[in-house]
Amino acid sequence: MLPLRCAGRIVQNAVSVTSAIQPGTGHAFPPPAPPRAAAGAWWPLLLNLVAPGAGLAWLGRLIDGWLVGLAGALTANLAIWAFMILPDETTATGRRTLLLLALLVFVLAQVLYAQAVRDAARRRSEHVRRGALSHSRRLLECGDAQGAWMALSPALGHDADDLLLAYRAAQVLTAAGDVDRARHAWQRVRRLDGHRIYRAQIAEAQARLTRRAGGKADPV
Repeated sequence: MLPLRCAGRIVQNAVSVTSAIQPGTGHAFPPPAPPRAAAGAWWPLLLNLVAPGAGLAWLGRLIDGWLVGLAGALTANLAIWAFMILPDETTATGRRTLLLLALLVFVLAQVLYAQAVRDAARRRSEHVRRGALSHSRRLLECGDAQGAWMALSPALGHDADDLLLAYRAAQVLTAAGDVDRARHAWQRVRRLDGHRIYRAQIAEAQARLTRRAGGKADPV
């Protein structure tokens, strides 16, 4: 009898465990829909273009956003005063300097915004990866290969060279009993495993798949 913690995680789903695997490659298709967090991503960009620093604050970089916003407001107002209100009180060099400072602050705001977007995307990707690996491992331990694949799928399209994701996918396919695709998946693990971290697991999987196939052992 399955432990209660496992029984509660077993899910019934008509989708095949290996339906998302490209035949003969072991590579997973990316998720069919983009992450929900990507929806409406143009709003902070528009804010950052109209009011430099506002997009940074929207993304959670509050200190950077406020500092850039204050610097942008100060330099922009000084430039307006120098060019439009008190042009006779400032030199041409002073006006050009203020304009250059305002442009530099604007460019800095966009550079910092792009960096913040990349950092946020990297954090979302890592969150998805950790959750998929953890959940799929628990389901696999409970003997639910189908549920493990469903849990792992959202992360498989994020990084084609992620060794741990490739290893977990090979484990799931092996547990699911799909010999051909499991062999291709283990071959992919071997290609990615430059330091031979999973050498013993690959050899064990080869023997296991050979017994299931009941034929000649193929290199994994």
